[in-house]
Amino acid sequence: MGESALIGYTRLDGSLLACGGVTSIILTLLAMSQVNLYYRDRQRELTQKEAEWLSIRKVKTYQLN
Repeated sequence: MGESALIGYTRLDGSLLACGGVTSIILTLLAMSQVNLYYRDRQRELTQKEAEWLSIRKVKTYQLN
């Protein structure tokens, strides 16, 4: 495998992976699934924060009434 066949991938932690062919495809799919999991977790965190904020707001509204 020559240097022209090497493809570099930067992981989320900043380290560089180099490989070619099928391995690069597998690594690309792995990286994409990791990114999807990260964003899904972030969305879940935001949803929980929104729910907490709404419940706090409801309590304040009940206290005012």
